[in-house]
Amino acid sequence: TMPSGHVHQGVVSLTTEHGMSGALMSYLLESEQVTSAAGVGTVVEEGELRAAGGWLVQVLPECTEAPLAVMYERLRSDFADAAAVLGKLGSDPMRLVEEICWGMEFTQTQDHALEYRCTCSPERVLASLATVGHDELADMVEKGEPLFITCDYCNTSDEVSPEALRGLVTAS
Repeated sequence: TMPSGHVHQGVVSLTTEHGMSGALMSYLLESEQVTSAAGVGTVVEEGELRAAGGWLVQVLPECTEAPLAVMYERLRSDFADAAAVLGKLGSDPMRLVEEICWGMEFTQTQDHALEYRCTCSPERVLASLATVGHDELADMVEKGEPLFITCDYCNTSDEVSPEALRGLVTAS
């Protein structure tokens, strides 16, 4: 559940055409609007599970086009069979990171806490309000009351002043 108490549901129609990895990438793209490369797989030998794992790659904005092109091509070709990659690397997470980031400068995060956190901000609230029609924004300005917008994920509330709305009306 979200901090507001509502249950969050992301429903996306998926196919089995590209397996679990493709379904995960489709979900992230359609539901979360995040372009991602993912691979999941298992290595079973003589009826026993030897390795299970995968990767989820989401590029940071600082990544330039040339290294991104190399990474994309390697993920598309060399990493297409997740089970084979896991078997070849002996399911060592650091070797997997080194292979995915081959030729790129990167920082290992094993000593840092990883977290998924909300990316809402007052600037994002204003950006979303900029998509509202001109007449509707003008009506909000005319009322002269601030808007209070609460993020459904983290429950943070942002106040948007009539002056900020006026700036959006002028810009539109």
